[in-house]
Amino acid sequence: METKKQQDKLTISDITDKIPNRFLLTVAAAKRARQLKEGARPLIETNEEDTTMIITALKEFQQEKLSLQFENHKSENEVLLDEINDLIDTDILVEEPTDEQNKDASSKKETKSKKKSLSA
Repeated sequence: METKKQQDKLTISDITDKIPNRFLLTVAAAKRARQLKEGARPLIETNEEDTTMIITALKEFQQEKLSLQFENHKSENEVLLDEINDLIDTDILVEEPTDEQNKDASSKKETKSKKKSLSA
């Protein structure tokens, strides 16, 4: 069990063991500090004269009084795209026409235009 002195000592490496992404830790600590500034009750004992709200927030994470939970939120468009992707056969590839296919297509167009001019 940690002593009071060990709990008071704040080290970022202790917190990053619990929250390995420093960016998420920064965002979470800032959000918690904002909550404390707006009147939320601290989850740990603090000496308000010596401690800033960001330090209090970081200590709450360090002492595991707070934790992060992630939820995956998708917009309606993302859900719809996922459903469409499930319906599409991804094995079918659209091939570019070869030069020979382009020549065949253009010769068919020429033949049709000659037939039109003869019948007119």
